[in-house]
Amino acid sequence: MQQLSSTMVSRSWKSLNSFDQDLMPDDLDPKRYPNMDRLWPEWHTRAACLGVIDDVLFFGATQNGVYKSSAIKEAKKFCASCPVFTECLRHALVNREAWGIWASTTVRERERIYDGLDAGLFTLDEIIEDRLEERNELRG
Repeated sequence: MQQLSSTMVSRSWKSLNSFDQDLMPDDLDPKRYPNMDRLWPEWHTRAACLGVIDDVLFFGATQNGVYKSSAIKEAKKFCASCPVFTECLRHALVNREAWGIWASTTVRERERIYDGLDAGLFTLDEIIEDRLEERNELRG
């Protein structure tokens, strides 16, 4: 995996279930936000992307402000090997995730899926089954 220079800003995916309470903003009222340590479901702690630097793997370099297709392909292939692929896909579709790669799907792919779900063309379970077949092709 590519090394980051010290001047490049990067972020790693971390489980919010193990969120460090000492890093919480001082003005965050725990009575108003009692479950800040439970923002993500349990499956998130087993995701292959946990701890991976997102601007190297998932967002890579851009070309004229557009993500390179090679970076997208790399992220999709990485997702295909994830042990929580199905849970991630279900989460992305149910919550209508509008950013990033989730379970080997891009934003545009998910938008088409949302349109089909809204029109009643297929069910969530049918989409998941279809994507599991596509996942096997990506794992190739």
